[in-house]
Amino acid sequence: MERWGEEHPSGRQLISGSGLAATLRRPEMVVIVCLAAILHTTILFASLRDRVNRFDFSVHYSSALALRQNLDPYMIDLRRIGVPLGLEIWPLIHSSATPFFLLCFEPLAHMAPRTAYWIWFGLNVAALVAALVLMLGRRDFGSDRRMAWVIAAFALMYPPLADHFAYAQAQIVILLMLVLM
Repeated sequence: MERWGEEHPSGRQLISGSGLAATLRRPEMVVIVCLAAILHTTILFASLRDRVNRFDFSVHYSSALALRQNLDPYMIDLRRIGVPLGLEIWPLIHSSATPFFLLCFEPLAHMAPRTAYWIWFGLNVAALVAALVLMLGRRDFGSDRRMAWVIAAFALMYPPLADHFAYAQAQIVILLMLVLM
């Protein structure tokens, strides 16, 4: 069987999935990939301090606050609620979240926007960790814990995950619900 990096009789270097997996399982590669994920995640999370008043979180918060005030978040111009709080609303002036999401998000509207943002951030981090543990802690990986660590590291470096945290979205919570199902 040919392995990652071996040469084919034609002189070309071969690449195979099993060879790549074997390379990524090597202890030094696990350490390198995990360190890259830690660096990437640290830089990402440090950049989020400036996103507290930005959308999508600002629109979710304003929508939940409108709901709390018995206003229709789908009809009211959310700038009326969010702008006085220093929240960026434009161009999303109406809620696009489902009613169920707004009901679940509504308890955060009882807090100041900054506090609510960091609680929402923490809930998303906890949901991500739980989903990864549930998916990668399965017996399918058996004694191959190194591959589980590599997959988790690559998941942390996945660009849409950075977008999720930058915009404070809800997909990770949905991911956890799907994993739990």
